[in-house]
Order: sequence, then structure tokens, then C-alpha cells
Amino acid sequence: MLGLQGLIVIAAVLVGVQAEQATFTVPPQDANASLDRVSTPVLTSAVRADVQKILSDAGVPGTSLAFITRDGPTEFANFGIRSEEGDPMTSDTLFTIASCSKAFVASAIGILMEDYATGRNSTPLPPGLTKFDWDTKIKDLLPGEWHLMDEWAEEKADVKDILSHTSGLPRCVLFSYAVLHDMSYYRRDTLVSVLARVHLLRPSFELRERWSYNNIMYMISAHIIETYTGSFTSFVHDRLFAPLNMTASTYSPAKALASGKATHAFSSDGRRLPWWFEEDDYELSAGPGGIIASTEGLSNWVSTLLHEGVNPATNKTVLSKDIFETTTTSRAVMLGVGTKTESIVGYGLGWMRVSYLGHDIVWHSGSVVGIGTLVMFAPQDGVGLVLLSNADASYVTNLAAAWRVFRAAFDIKNDAPAPSLADVDKRVPPREDTKAQDRRAEELPAGVDFTGAYSASGYGPGFVLCNTSSTSSYCLDLLASYSAALGTLSPTTLYGHWPRLWSSDVRLVHHNGTRFALDLVSLFPSGFGRNHTGFAVLLSGDENGPWADFALEDGVVKGFGLDGTVGEKTMREKKGGSVQETADAWFMRT
Repeated sequence: MLGLQGLIVIAAVLVGVQAEQATFTVPPQDANASLDRVSTPVLTSAVRADVQKILSDAGVPGTSLAFITRDGPTEFANFGIRSEEGDPMTSDTLFTIASCSKAFVASAIGILMEDYATGRNSTPLPPGLTKFDWDTKIKDLLPGEWHLMDEWAEEKADVKDILSHTSGLPRCVLFSYAVLHDMSYYRRDTLVSVLARVHLLRPSFELRERWSYNNIMYMISAHIIETYTGSFTSFVHDRLFAPLNMTASTYSPAKALASGKATHAFSSDGRRLPWWFEEDDYELSAGPGGIIASTEGLSNWVSTLLHEGVNPATNKTVLSKDIFETTTTSRAVMLGVGTKTESIVGYGLGWMRVSYLGHDIVWHSGSVVGIGTLVMFAPQDGVGLVLLSNADASYVTNLAAAWRVFRAAFDIKNDAPAPSLADVDKRVPPREDTKAQDRRAEELPAGVDFTGAYSASGYGPGFVLCNTSSTSSYCLDLLASYSAALGTLSPTTLYGHWPRLWSSDVRLVHHNGTRFALDLVSLFPSGFGRNHTGFAVLLSGDENGPWADFALEDGVVKGFGLDGTVGEKTMREKKGGSVQETADAWFMRT
């Protein structure tokens, strides 16, 4: 679950780790032949040492790695620890693989389509729908349920559109985990209740206008499978996990934790974190990011992909060639500018694709709070890897380690130069440091009270914003939790409790005038695990936002518009208007 800025950084690392000035060479090879790795190990002691250094320098507690070849044995390597008690990482350690789950959803949709084509599934399709394929309209699959704010998108959106992130609903370039409308759902939400509110969420683009990452569309995809099979998770288990011999893989956190094989998760500064998706949440998170698996299990998945859907261990087809090609073929452009060394970056159905120095790479990364994951394979070269780390915001480190392995596999002897990728839109001023914010305290409009209750259409229960001058018992308790987790609080910052799936709280840090920078916050005032001192996990923006722009009328706050979440001008911003009209989401003061 990644925003575009995170993906840009990932792509930059993917195509080369910047180092001292060096030259690189790529030996000529037959483009139609797999690399000969049957008797030549890739994870040599030198490669392992380099990977260990990359991970250690970044403070990653533990990582499990698998390198897979089409015609040779799978190599495993494990680094560091999987638990706060110091248990060593192992290849059967279980991780939430986050957005690497998306490829399973797309594949499962394809399998369901073929079930209808062959008569295996006899569940009636809605009246008037005689065929279920990649071009089938969502309105026809979910009659009475599928509604969007954009009526044209509601009418025309098909299966490929929602799986390729071209629905028009926005993503956020600023959070590693949550995209804009991911803040609209909360723990104990359901697929049905989220779908019922989608028409209240503002689109940023027209249907198929551009690639725009969105997790909710993968929830809806899971709901489609559930509607026509009875259970999304059971369908994936029976049709993918079982034939791939991914016996330990599951969507259930309770089952994973009970096995004793689940990794602990850690913050970027080494604090232990809880398992983020809880048992009551996993049906909601399953589609976009809920699979729990190990490198052992996922190596079977990659091996099957390297054989275009045939499991080499059983010689049985798990995915037809049509499903494999449809899901891995890019149909949306993520990054439209290439360089001398790498191609533009595309997105298929649950997979990204890029070519680097002639090596075609299909991949996806994943992030959930406390864990970072990566699945990659080079279909023409016949090699792939799985890399799972138990550290928060570890995607850059994961890609650096993965590319070190691929450099060895591709015989690229030295570090390739870093690419020059198009930068994101910097239409808003950079956030300044805390001292600068303190010096700007007088810039708050005099006499304006920003505290109070706020809610947004489609975002479920609202929240109350407090400041250090608030005296209600609710605010005093809230501020005490913030203080225990963060220490001294700023008089110009607004604090709120707003439990979402991705965070427990929200804070608005004053920038200037009526503009505040918005951060999602998860508070642990009593610590977690063995360490009982308070701390917090921040999902913060950067110099591009996101911003809460408050609107005033006669000196009284009407509400605020959430802006700067998309990284470029949306169709509403291009049209122009008030903050309420152009915002990515409008939070009214109630």
C-alpha cells in the first residue's frame, strides 16, 4: 500500500544504488535463454555480507530472503531476528505481505472468470449479464451496490480499470502506507459498508485519465469474488494457496500468531509494534494487503510465475497463460519518463513492470506499519526473489538489498548510475523545522478558534480537535496520551483522536495563516512489548503536503479542505473555486 512518491523512490533504488563514481558492464547474453543458475549460487558469502550491511546500516531488525530460479534450486538467506526476544529469522517466519497481496486478487479474479467460461461456477450472474471477463462493467457485476460520485465512471468502469488503479479515485504521494481515501475506513468496517460510501468520495481524475493508486478498489475486487463464490479468502486458499503448497499462508492474524511463526513488527527506530491488522479487520484488509506468508511459501508463487502459471513441483497449471499475461502486462503508466538505463514504469493488474539495462522486471512492493515486503521476478532471465523485512518504512532498504542480489544474478559487476526520474509536483511550500514553526506562532489568525468537531462525507465518524488550551475532560485525556507518547506539545498544533485502520489519531501542525500540515498518528502512551515508555508512529507528509486549509466566514471556522494529497492538480483544482469546492476531501465543522 504505497503512494506515488514512495514508488518513485522505490523505482529509483530498483534501477541502481547510487555509489561512488564507477563503471558498469553487462555481458552479452541470449535474450531467449534463462540465466544458468543451476550450479552457480547467487547468494554467495560476498552477496550475503553486502545485503547484511545494507540492512544493518538501515537498522532493520530482521529480513528473510529467497532467490528463485526457473531451472535451479531456490536459495534462502535470513538476517537478524524475528522477535523482541532475539529469536533468529527463519525462512518459515510469517509476515503480512501487504500490497504484494494484490497480485493474488487479480489472479483470483481471472480464475473466477475462467470458472464461468467453463461452467465450473454455477452461481447465477445478474440478469442481463451473460459473460464475465476483464472488460465486464462493475455496475453489471454489483448492481445496486456500485455507485461513484462521477456518474460516467460509475457507468463505464470495468474490471481492468479497478485492478490497474485507473478508476479516478485518488492516491496520496506522501504516505508510505495510506492513500487519501484510505482514511475513510476504520477498524470493524466491512467490504459492504466501505462500498456503500464510495459514491461519497471525491475523485481526483476522470476514469482512465491516469494511474492513481487506490486500495479501496482492491477491497471491491475482493467483494466481487466473495459475491460469486461465498468467501474471498476461502477461494484464494483453495485455488491458489493449496495448489501452490503455501500451506502456512493465511489471511487470519490469529492463526498466524497461534502458529508461533509470526514475526514481530518494529518501528523505524526499533520499537516493537503490534500486529497491525487484527482478526476483526482482516476481511477488510484481505484484498489490498492481508495475505500472511513466508519466503518459503512465496518462493513457490514466484517459481510458478517463472513457469507462466505452471507449478513445476506438480506440473499442474495454477494460472492459465491468459491470466498470467493479462495480469503482468502493463496497461497504465506510472512514470512516463525513462532514461538511458531504464524504461518508463508501468502497472498491470497487481503488478508493476520496468526494464533496466535490458532486464525485464515484474514486481510489487508492500508496506504495512512495522513490515516491508517485496516480490520480484525477471521472466526472460528466469530468476526472481522474495524479500520480507520486519521494519517500518523499509521499502527503500528492501530494494537496495534486492538490487544487490539481482546485480549478482545479472553479472553487473559495479553499481549502475542512479536514474534521473521525473520529480513530483512541488506546488506547495516545504514544511519547515519545529523551531521555525515555533517562531511562526504569531501567524495564527488572532481570535480564531480552530478546535471543535469535524466530519467529512464518506469518512464515517468524525473527530474533535483540541489544543493545549483546551479544558474539557475529553481534551485533557487526549492531550495526556499525546504527551506520554510525544513529550512536550506545541501550542500551535491541533490534536485529535480519529481511529482509522492505519492510525489511531490525527494532528495538524501549523504552517502559516490558516494552513496546517496533516499527520496521521498512532499513539502508544504506555509503550508496547517489553518497553513501557510511551512512543508514537507518525505517517507524516513532506514538503508537498498534505495540508488542512481552513475556511473562515466572518472570522469563524466553517471547516477545512484536505489538499496536497495527490501530488498534482486534480480536475477540481483545474476548474477552480473555494477551498470547499476544490479540496480532495472537505471536513465540515459540526
